Amino acid sequence: MMEDGDEEEDNDEKYRSMFSECFDTAMDDNEEEGGEEQASDDPVDDDLRRAISDARRDCDTDKERLQFDKMLEDHHKLLYPGCEDGHRKLGSILELLKWKAEVGVTDSGFEKLMIILKKLFPRNNELPVSTYEAKKLVCPLGLDVQKIHACINDCILYRGEKYENLNKCPICGALRYKIGKDDPGDVEGEPPRKRVPAKVMWYAPIIPRLKRLFRNKEHAKLLRWHMEERKKDAMLRHPADGRQWRNIGREFPDFAEMASPINFNQFLEREKLKSNGSNFTDWFRHVRIFLSNLQFVLDAPLGDPPAEDESDEVKAVYATRKTRYSQVQCAILCSLESDLQKRFEHHDPHELMNELKAIFETHAAVECYEASKHFFSCMMEEGSSVSEHMLAMTGHAKKLSDLGIVIPNRLGINRVLQSLPPSYKNFVMNYNMQNMNKELPKLLAC
Repeated sequence: MMEDGDEEEDNDEKYRSMFSECFDTAMDDNEEEGGEEQASDDPVDDDLRRAISDARRDCDTDKERLQFDKMLEDHHKLLYPGCEDGHRKLGSILELLKWKAEVGVTDSGFEKLMIILKKLFPRNNELPVSTYEAKKLVCPLGLDVQKIHACINDCILYRGEKYENLNKCPICGALRYKIGKDDPGDVEGEPPRKRVPAKVMWYAPIIPRLKRLFRNKEHAKLLRWHMEERKKDAMLRHPADGRQWRNIGREFPDFAEMASPINFNQFLEREKLKSNGSNFTDWFRHVRIFLSNLQFVLDAPLGDPPAEDESDEVKAVYATRKTRYSQVQCAILCSLESDLQKRFEHHDPHELMNELKAIFETHAAVECYEASKHFFSCMMEEGSSVSEHMLAMTGHAKKLSDLGIVIPNRLGINRVLQSLPPSYKNFVMNYNMQNMNKELPKLLAC
């Protein structure tokens, strides 16, 4: 969405899209509920409460969790004491923000309306008295929206190393910022003035929206319908039955397979790489499994494009490789949390993986140390269950294997035998004398 002129004070349109799945149900669900205490005991069964609860599970900090706890509290709180219709604070404010976006009311106009409603409603009502307070209540559920400055003639976007710091368009020469009649510009010795861009593009990243769609089981089932339940015959019932849909699948078979709803959904449902790298080892293993057919992309950079005098065959090979690199880059970015996505958005996949390994390899080293310590210090207590002990040893060995640590077969067997209590002395002696030479996994399965 492009806007000319000043940056407007409100960004209402995003509320209509961000909470479209919540607006239609918030008020109806509230009307059906009884008192405040009863509502707090009900299961999270409506879309709004489900959205809040799902978002809370993805929080990384206590501060974020407290924000969503406050939203759940507002979702259960009556609009005013003794509200017989059962209207709730959060649902009512969402409805008002939706109305504001639909009719195009400005922030100042909406604020005046809130002040009037605050006076008309019974005392001790929960309505906010400003637009800022109303938006603040729902902002934790909002999806990221990036504002990117653009050339007023749509030539370029001021982003990336090439254009980010420019003050005018290199193509048409148009200025990036508006200049007022009395604008003296930046004055030496004073902090730079905040300038208004001539045009702004609002970019809504697709990954968080896909995650929100697939997070709802009913919506996810509908999104997978064309792959799982669609009747495939000569009839044209769905865009997937069309020729163009099939042409894309035939022309880019690898991309079609990677981008299929089933595979993509499974990949998004995997544990994403957290900003602190605490799950880097598991994430790295998942990525390598998912991209096993495109491992060459992770092992080496793409390289420079062929020269103009190269043969068409060489150019075609390079174009194919470039497509594979783009696919892998998209897949890896999908598996990162949003702040890491922004940080590595312009990295090629090989460079991206090396950067992540360099940043988070200390976490992998700590995990390796802890797993090794557990495996080599695990001892079975006298009289305890041998099956439970073997399950514990199996878990430690699997953790080391997942970390890429190969335990020599003889060393692993000796460690398992050494972990047994003295009452198993005869078993250990017979095992060594008979030279059973079982593989470690088979011994652990005994």
